[in-house]
Amino acid sequence: ENILSGKKIKLVSELDLISEIWTEGRESLPDDEIFIHPVERAGESRLSKIDKMRESLKEKNLSHTLLCSLDDICWAFNIRGYDVPFNPVAISYALISLDSADLFVRSIKVPIEVKEELERDGVTMKEYSEIESAIPELSGNGVYIDPSRTNYWLYDKIPEKMKIVLGVNISTKLKAIKNDIEIQGMRRAMERDCGALVDFAYWLEDSFGKEEITELSAMAKLREARENQDSFYGESFNTIAGYGSNGAIIHYGSTELRNKTIGPGTFFLLDSGGQYLDGTTDITRMFHLGVPSQMEKRDYTLVLKGMIALSVQKFPENTRGSQLDVLARQFLWNEAKNYAHGTGHGVGAFMNVHEGPQSIRTEENPTKLEAGMIISNEPGLYRVGEYGIRIENLVLVKEESKSEFGNFLEFETLTLFPIETKCIDFDLMSGEEIDWLNNYHAHVLGRCLGLIEEKPKRIWLKEKCKAV
Repeated sequence: ENILSGKKIKLVSELDLISEIWTEGRESLPDDEIFIHPVERAGESRLSKIDKMRESLKEKNLSHTLLCSLDDICWAFNIRGYDVPFNPVAISYALISLDSADLFVRSIKVPIEVKEELERDGVTMKEYSEIESAIPELSGNGVYIDPSRTNYWLYDKIPEKMKIVLGVNISTKLKAIKNDIEIQGMRRAMERDCGALVDFAYWLEDSFGKEEITELSAMAKLREARENQDSFYGESFNTIAGYGSNGAIIHYGSTELRNKTIGPGTFFLLDSGGQYLDGTTDITRMFHLGVPSQMEKRDYTLVLKGMIALSVQKFPENTRGSQLDVLARQFLWNEAKNYAHGTGHGVGAFMNVHEGPQSIRTEENPTKLEAGMIISNEPGLYRVGEYGIRIENLVLVKEESKSEFGNFLEFETLTLFPIETKCIDFDLMSGEEIDWLNNYHAHVLGRCLGLIEEKPKRIWLKEKCKAV
């Protein structure tokens, strides 16, 4: 706008051009009811969360903060919804001040018991559309907004007399640090997810050669396996099921037109996750239903070595993800290989599978990794037209030790499911890396074997977790 005004060009942002041309077949806003995310699962009351946000406003000498991002709103008010595929959020706005908390959501979506609970905690319920008139009426010291998560239409309605301070949402950083209850819930979700994945993987290997298995049929079977688990809400993202060359497409989505039959010739990459009422999962594992070639084994092992290197690294407080990213890439870089995506993204607790502000990637991110953050660890390698490899676990940042050199942190691996060992070139593995793999598999077996009831699947899990 500043650049254009100097050229005597006016930027007009008030027009809704989409509504003028999209007059038929446009879906209305969803009517699905919101529901309470109870403190027994959230680990902290909405009153406590809102009070923390108010304390931050006081420190900034501001009176209001506007929330437009659905995950921040649902986290702050301990609610969840069904409005966005894979993400348990509800379409809404929120305006929090030093003495009020307004939640803007369509009243048709709010059951009476939900409304009563929110109002008991001092939340004022308003219609979704009322946000348009509420912003111009603001008065006070100033308003804090996240420019990357606030639309210009609302920003432009803030009164000129109000000071505007830009920054990452206060709630985003608070949400990233999981409390003990959320961490316990994530651990339980990992156990259920392991049960589902064992059901799926046993079916995949047992049925191969007896029936045609495609990317889409594998996706359907995995969803069915997760649906059979307690507290299942839905998938946490659209499953990436890529056989062969499709697995080399990093954000691949199978369709009827490009659906491949899974065969014995090369890798089958499966990146999937589940939303459970107490946690969110995201896991990538590789399957090979034939005999891997030497090149496949070497590529697979280099990726695995990077994943292990990051898993075991201790690091001082105030370390950023960009400072750790090379650990996962080092073995690939040494052979002039690489992957074109980040190594790690933040993960919510029964919330969006991708959340900030933390990340592990080559690009600089000023966010420091802190105890309580959950983040993915997923190096990969992709040979276009041939196959893709990615191995992914979720890890928890936790305190490790204190010394004269400062406080140190480490990662605890949360994901529970065996890593395929027949694809490993053990000549490339160090003794420490093999120890890590054996210890990980012993941990998986100890946590999950008792949850598997069918004897053939118990035998399968024991075999997959056998020491190498």
